[in-house]
Amino acid sequence: GEITAIDSTAKTLDMRIDAGFPVPDASWTAQDGSIKAIFFDPQGQMREVRMDWIKSMEPRGGREFRVVFKHGWIFTYHSDIHVGDRLCLPDRSMRMAVTVDNSESVTLEDVTIYASPHMAVVETGGKGGHVYRRCKVIRRPGTQRLMACNADVFHSIQVERGPTIEECEFAHAGDDLINIHGYFGLVLEQKSPTQAVILQNFGRGFAAGSELEFFDWNNLAPQGRAKVKALTEIQDSALLEAARQMPAEAASRGDRLIEFHPRNLWACLVELDQPVTVKRFDLVACEDRAGSGAVIRNNYFHDGFVRGVLNKSSGALIERNRIERMGMAGILVEAERSWLEGPFPHHVTIRDNTLTDCGTMLESRLRADNALGAIQVLSLGGGQLSPAMHNHHIEITGNKVIRPGACGIFVAHTRDSLIEGNVIESPCARKPIREKTSFGIEVPGHAIFLAVTENVTVRNNVVTLPAEYCRGEVGYSPMVTRGDNSVPPSTKAPPKERQQ
Repeated sequence: GEITAIDSTAKTLDMRIDAGFPVPDASWTAQDGSIKAIFFDPQGQMREVRMDWIKSMEPRGGREFRVVFKHGWIFTYHSDIHVGDRLCLPDRSMRMAVTVDNSESVTLEDVTIYASPHMAVVETGGKGGHVYRRCKVIRRPGTQRLMACNADVFHSIQVERGPTIEECEFAHAGDDLINIHGYFGLVLEQKSPTQAVILQNFGRGFAAGSELEFFDWNNLAPQGRAKVKALTEIQDSALLEAARQMPAEAASRGDRLIEFHPRNLWACLVELDQPVTVKRFDLVACEDRAGSGAVIRNNYFHDGFVRGVLNKSSGALIERNRIERMGMAGILVEAERSWLEGPFPHHVTIRDNTLTDCGTMLESRLRADNALGAIQVLSLGGGQLSPAMHNHHIEITGNKVIRPGACGIFVAHTRDSLIEGNVIESPCARKPIREKTSFGIEVPGHAIFLAVTENVTVRNNVVTLPAEYCRGEVGYSPMVTRGDNSVPPSTKAPPKERQQ
């Protein structure tokens, strides 16, 4: 609808719902802040402001409503919102346009999706290796629609081999354009040095013979690794109910943990081939079903207010893509603890991409963890820059980054990697609002910035036309051991599944 009035003192705005769209009823405000609020200018271009959620909508007669937001950031940070602008309230309903479930080697070609009430394309489970070629998720041409889908455009969940996405166009989504991941498990309790009860969201993530790695929940420090000798699925209702209380337990101590989905929570007693010492809430990582070897090439991704390509898989190749007007990072390589989405990526190649106006929205000016760089590698633990460096052998080469809101390239929690031959034009193009990031370090203001890294080589990059808020070409935080001119061989080979 159209914004008809703004009251900065009361922190409300009035809107008129467009003809042809449903008039909200009381059920909308009963969804506990799950409905997003996305702002556009009168021509349908997304405003550079942070998305919010709806707290309440008061009927004002006919198609007029008064809106109260959950956070009200547009008033806190004096955002560029005006009467006559447009507001979209996407209601995410868990109904997808296309789902590829427990399958292998499926190809979708020349499929166009104009609207989906949740994600547009989802692949879940199975051996994977699917191909998506010349597919589009875009607003229907010739209309005044503001969105193409209400959540992620493309989402890959616990698939053994990652997808190939090429020559596609993804845009105007209510969340990330691409997200590829497996799931971390959580330790519920340790029964003996070689036995532990492990929980996992969205079903089974490993099997007998799988290698598991354990990490401390708070600082992500490694706690050991072992192979699964045997496992027994647990159906005990009391134990499962105790497991479902863990998100609330995390919240009580100030941590965020996504809720376990009741129909998809998998619990098992695992027997390991060697002793480990673990405790409640420790993370469990396994690479068996995490979309390894994904290939994302020759695509056009644009106009998204969250992340462009969010990759949590190893062996991924991200090349020759054009990524424009993303609110947060254009390419983000990061395991996300609070969502239990992982594991930690390694052997990822990001090359020959062109990213323009990425990290431009209010989120970038706040310098939150998702908008520190147009290309970003990161893995936070406990909301702070932990000393753990799980990402490794990440190559960022030959990319062109134009007018990033913050850094052109930001890399943290990473070792044995290379940043070479990139061109960064007008870095730090947006004024930061905070002096420090959400995890405590000074706001980075460089074309390239490294934080908590070891042997990350930076060479032969070109920085042109630095913006007013740029402090220099390359910046380093504490806990950085600078690389030399070589990247040593890996102790773990890249996945063989990468499709060439």
